[in-house]
Amino acid sequence: MHAKSRYSRSRFFTPPLVEKLNLDLSQLSGGGVCPAQFDGKTHDGREVYCRYRGGWLSVTIANVVGADCLSDGNDVLAIQLGPPLHGGLTLGQLCHYAGITINGQMPSLPTPEEMNSHSAKDLGGDWSYFNFWVNSTIATQRSFLECVLGAFDDCRIVQPVFTENYNLSGWEECRSADDLKSDFFSVVRANDRSLNLPPDAGGKKTLTQLLPEAFVIDVHTSGFKYKLGKYANDDATWVEKLCGRKIKVAGQCDEMLHGSFSVNACWKNDDKETYRFLLGLDALIDEVYPAYQLAAVDLATGANFDDKEYVAHYDPAVAEWMEGDDSRWLSVLRLGGRENPRAVGRRLVAIGNRSLKI
Repeated sequence: MHAKSRYSRSRFFTPPLVEKLNLDLSQLSGGGVCPAQFDGKTHDGREVYCRYRGGWLSVTIANVVGADCLSDGNDVLAIQLGPPLHGGLTLGQLCHYAGITINGQMPSLPTPEEMNSHSAKDLGGDWSYFNFWVNSTIATQRSFLECVLGAFDDCRIVQPVFTENYNLSGWEECRSADDLKSDFFSVVRANDRSLNLPPDAGGKKTLTQLLPEAFVIDVHTSGFKYKLGKYANDDATWVEKLCGRKIKVAGQCDEMLHGSFSVNACWKNDDKETYRFLLGLDALIDEVYPAYQLAAVDLATGANFDDKEYVAHYDPAVAEWMEGDDSRWLSVLRLGGRENPRAVGRRLVAIGNRSLKI
């Protein structure tokens, strides 16, 4: 069985059981996404603030009436409730998961349609989540998708079809990654050779609703619909002014463009067969996007910035682009503020190679 990479275990996430607060408030309202925020009051008039972002849920209560709970308050709950990068939560979910009532009443949990409109996930503990995110070149994104189709005979790529007014009109199956015209699509795992996708599905049904027996993986890419462009950052110019060095930064120069690439799925905890499939997908990710150490270097002095071990799975095309050329960098950290600015460059190197000469 595939052993999860020690550097990527956060790809698999199961919401924990939360010890209920058994807290009744006089008022509580709010919402939103990334973050979802809720403001309320206790029955004795103290301020309450609840926040959910990056999967992290906190409930903070002011210590005294009239105090700002963020500067003079106490976290009665602080927990990693959802998967990394997730930020959608409804009022009903907040109250159910944390054990909060409003004047003795428990708000209802959202409907599937409400969940979708609020970018919410079921975090009650019956579902688990798989999430992978990386900056990637379009060539490596395409290679990964072709590897998925080659490794799993029961997987197909399905992309949405939109009208001229950008309304969803239907879905179509892609024979390969070369057929993609969208940066948001799905990999569908189904036993049937033909998915029989209705051409006029419209915007009323998701793929999961259209194919209830299939397992749907959401994929977000960069470069299939719109040509990749440079990021707005111009770290190279800043470094040259500060240190007198000419450098190139991945994503900020035409010769090495990349964009966001993510793979996301959810499954019922008792579905062991789907979990085994995801372990295979996880192994494929490790193969296409191997682990590298992120070495940090002071660009003015050439000295190693620290001895901490920062490791991440990354696009090998970016690592190969940097290899053997000390003018090419993955990213630049701007430290020290205006008083004492300092440029620290980061590069991908083989794991175990903590020192980097420039």
